[in-house]
Amino acid sequence: MTPDATDMWTACCDGSASPNPGPMGLGVVLRSPGGDVQTRSVRAEGRGCNNEAELRAILLAVSMALDAGAQQLRLQTDSRIATDHLQPVARPPSIPPSLQALVSEIQSLTSALAAFSVAWVPGHRNAEADRLSREAVGLPVRPAARLAGRAANRSRLPQPAPPADPVPARSRPDREVPDATPRPCARRAQP
Repeated sequence: MTPDATDMWTACCDGSASPNPGPMGLGVVLRSPGGDVQTRSVRAEGRGCNNEAELRAILLAVSMALDAGAQQLRLQTDSRIATDHLQPVARPPSIPPSLQALVSEIQSLTSALAAFSVAWVPGHRNAEADRLSREAVGLPVRPAARLAGRAANRSRLPQPAPPADPVPARSRPDREVPDATPRPCARRAQP
């Protein structure tokens, strides 16, 4: 059965730990197919690293979706570890057993869904979930420019004109150039 896009729920999630490792904050933004939005900002029990917080945020998002009656879920996260281990990848990088246990728990929960996908998104496209996760552990909200990274800052500045071609045309290998091999001078015939 092909999933119907009109029944697709979307979850954006993020986890944070500060210091790393330290207290963990989880942030989730869950959108129903009808546009209803649920948000959650939770301080997780115990201490852990950023990667653990990211995976715990995904567990929270999947649990919220299942509790709301979702059958199809598209998950968006800025965690490479999560996307590597939750997508069918030939050989994801190895992770510690504690994180693998969380991945297995997520996989078990998502097996109850008719359709599940996970996509990596850059941090600036996950700003609301990031704000919720940071709020849970009392961290200040990151400025939008910092979330978007240097690329966003550069795109706002006027861009300089491209430099003139520093390689002369006759030395460029992609252009046909007449043979410039020195030839011996021909002697003129004397009258």
